[in-house]
Amino acid sequence: MLPDHRGRNMGFLAFTWRQLVLLTVLSFLSLSIVGLVVLLHKSMHISVSDVQKSHGFRGGSRGIKYTRLILGDAAGEGLAGRVQCTGLYSASSNTSTGGNEESCSLSKAKSILFITFFMPLNDAPDKGSRTNAFKLRNSTIIKLDLPYAILSVYFKSIQMSNSGCLMSILTGRNANILTRRLPEGVDIVRIPQNFTRSNLMLQRLESYAYFLGELIEINLQSDTHVDNLEHIVFMDSDIIVVGDLKCLFDVYRDFDIALTFRNNKDQPINSGFIAVRGEVASLSRARAFLLEVVNVYKERFVKAARMLGDQLSLAHIIQEHSKKINLRFRKPSIFMSQISQSQVLFLPSQIYNWTPSEGAGQFHGMPENVKVIHFKGSRKRLMLEAWNEFIQSGSLVDMQCLILKSGRTKYDF
Repeated sequence: MLPDHRGRNMGFLAFTWRQLVLLTVLSFLSLSIVGLVVLLHKSMHISVSDVQKSHGFRGGSRGIKYTRLILGDAAGEGLAGRVQCTGLYSASSNTSTGGNEESCSLSKAKSILFITFFMPLNDAPDKGSRTNAFKLRNSTIIKLDLPYAILSVYFKSIQMSNSGCLMSILTGRNANILTRRLPEGVDIVRIPQNFTRSNLMLQRLESYAYFLGELIEINLQSDTHVDNLEHIVFMDSDIIVVGDLKCLFDVYRDFDIALTFRNNKDQPINSGFIAVRGEVASLSRARAFLLEVVNVYKERFVKAARMLGDQLSLAHIIQEHSKKINLRFRKPSIFMSQISQSQVLFLPSQIYNWTPSEGAGQFHGMPENVKVIHFKGSRKRLMLEAWNEFIQSGSLVDMQCLILKSGRTKYDF
């Protein structure tokens, strides 16, 4: 008697039928999900485009650039010792700096000579193309005029915060400086050589050392100049000085050269702020220190002669002479250490070289007793916008709050 396979075949057909129904349902659900994702993606793309258009977006896929600032919530709200942009503002000293600068007598402090190194973008033309113009509030800046706009803000901030101080530009022998675009009272000091942008940072340090050498030579020839020396602060021009720096030299009397530090293992020192005490012996030791930095620069970091080589060279010299000094960079406290033959005063960047953060927020905000705000890198537009805010409102706090509310996108030119 042959076996009956009909029951087995019917079960097989039923099983495959259920599979087919299940497969159809799953396919339908998958297509629905894909369709929803596509629609959502399109709606998101439209929204982003609308936002970009409303905020003046220009640029390609490599990065977003806006023609005006994108403002958000101010960072540092509710944190002690930080600028508060809501409610009443009351400045209080930040004890973490380890300093006592505000207790000095400004009447006893000598004047400061502020010096910045500057090389024009283009020495030949005096007019820029309108195709390279940028709008700032109600004004328009031609790209060729941008360095002068930054220089002007830098010097005006010094006049505002350090009245009576001297101001100078270090530049090349044949550089065409358009002095009419600068505030009154700015002197031009020419170094007997021409500069190239490929060696900009190296040439800047060499110019500092040369200038100190010339100052030493002048004072060695005449004793009458010794008591009239000004303290010297070398600064980048993309800086707004908001605090009086005379007290720094009055309170700390034993240093030769002052540098600003941050808690960064590879690049703890930023050369955008270098202070030198106005005494012949200090000038000589500071010059020797800078020449040592230049030599290390040429020997080890010549490939970074345009950018970063100065910071790498400074870090190398400091760490070579004091292996444990990085431990002190972890806390924002003023301290002094002997490097080679120089007494080096280390100042926390968060007070003497504070830089607004890029990207998502300003981290812990701006210290209430900040003295120097450095708009390095892609922050030049923010510098000009912040100064415009100060001019319009007359309030330093309004300017600081504008800085703290911005920086959540690329805002450079």
